[in-house]
Amino acid sequence: MKTTAKTALKRNKLSVPARWIMENRGLDDVLDYGCGKGDDVRHLDGMDGIVAGGWDPYHQCDYLYRPGPDWGYSQVLCTYVANVLLDVADRCDLYDRLAEYHEGGSDVYITVRRDGKGKTASQHFGVDPRDEHHAPWELIRETSQYAIYALEDRYDG
Repeated sequence: MKTTAKTALKRNKLSVPARWIMENRGLDDVLDYGCGKGDDVRHLDGMDGIVAGGWDPYHQCDYLYRPGPDWGYSQVLCTYVANVLLDVADRCDLYDRLAEYHEGGSDVYITVRRDGKGKTASQHFGVDPRDEHHAPWELIRETSQYAIYALEDRYDG
């Protein structure tokens, strides 16, 4: 698997996409898939009513992680991971793994960077899982800096 050199950035507060999902979709038992160094996980896990776990193969983070889609996470977040995967096949593999969590009953949210910051590969700022994967990804939030796509059953607008 090829990735860009720059992956997880250090954060002192919850990421903007995770905060938006929490405020607009709600979070309770959440997995941060590809959590980097675990900053969002630590911020979320300290909030009232939220239990958070995280996993990242590159940074070898497994903060309160329960493996596999059968562990019943209510929500799965995947923030900026698709932007650092250079090959479409690797991104499709990521989407497949996330879709397994959805099939297991989790709402899944993938956020892709839109602004070119973070020194990810410039050709991937336009990453769109709807163009690269067969699952019914729905665009639920788009700004000049990021886009959030969802696989969710329980949210009805």
